[in-house]
Amino acid sequence: MDEIFGSNCFRNRIYRKHSKERGFFKNFDSQVDVILYYVKNPANFVFNELNQGNIKFVPLYENGYLEARSYSLIYKKSVIDLKLKNKHWLVTKKQFHNMAERNEIQIIEGLPYRVTRVKSIGNLWDEPDMLDDYSRIDTAEAYDTPKPEAVLDRIIKTCSNPGEVVADFFLGGGTTAVVTKKLNRKGIFCDISPTACKITVDKLKN
Repeated sequence: MDEIFGSNCFRNRIYRKHSKERGFFKNFDSQVDVILYYVKNPANFVFNELNQGNIKFVPLYENGYLEARSYSLIYKKSVIDLKLKNKHWLVTKKQFHNMAERNEIQIIEGLPYRVTRVKSIGNLWDEPDMLDDYSRIDTAEAYDTPKPEAVLDRIIKTCSNPGEVVADFFLGGGTTAVVTKKLNRKGIFCDISPTACKITVDKLKN
């Protein structure tokens, strides 16, 4: 992946919990898939935040002084100086000012918070809808590891905009194609297996 995209374009490793324990013998049970997250241009890429509905206050700082990230900012004629509080910023100056323009900033006891409905998503995806919804001892349609639609829904919503192109070169059971169509994106889908292609076409028609 580093050779194809460049190591500087690597963003994160995402761990998706796909199943409960299955009782492996003399081994640690394998319960996660690893999703490697790269971007084409680390200075300019799509990442759409997802709303959750409930308002929450998210701190824009963390404990500890870091010289490069403990600078002061002026907000509504008041100075926010994290250095004096032994804190450092979690956002850039540009990100802070963008939030301020959207009226998302609130100062509580001299510290900056973002007031938002955005859903915080970490790199451990273990919610119930992320779990596989099939039994691993049953025969699958095309491949034995079809992904839940919720997994592709999250990836496609956050990393692309409507009308843009989603590509999947190992199509398998066709979940990516189905979710891509539901989310009003275009798609390029490939698989060496004629069975996988037929199953996907049938799903898209339905």
